[in-house]
Amino acid sequence: MKIKQLETTIERQAQEEYEAYQIQNNADELENQKFITQYVACMAGIELPEEEEEITHVQDFE
Repeated sequence: MKIKQLETTIERQAQEEYEAYQIQNNADELENQKFITQYVACMAGIELPEEEEEITHVQDFE
């Protein structure tokens, strides 16, 4: 019974690692596409709109 449980754990871990790899791979690909877009726009003299930054602090509305 312990052997079966270990195999399941290894399979689950392998699946989780593969999913994490896919997520990181997609993030890297999007970052590469962003860089290429910025580079081509710069070479063509096109000004891209500014990116909105995430708000990480609370503003004082008083």
